[in-house]
Amino acid sequence: MLPFIARIVENVLGENGQTSEVCQTMVELEARNAREADQKAKAVLRDPRHA
Repeated sequence: MLPFIARIVENVLGENGQTSEVCQTMVELEARNAREADQKAKAVLRDPRHA
């Protein structure tokens, strides 16, 4: 199993008119490949206990 870090990133507009990426949440998990990591991350982030 490989370690993966999944992040939920949102683009926001600052007061100065510049856009930037802001990480809303992050989860570390282990999976066999990127596709499995994506599926696991979605399941974890949908869980209301994660919030």
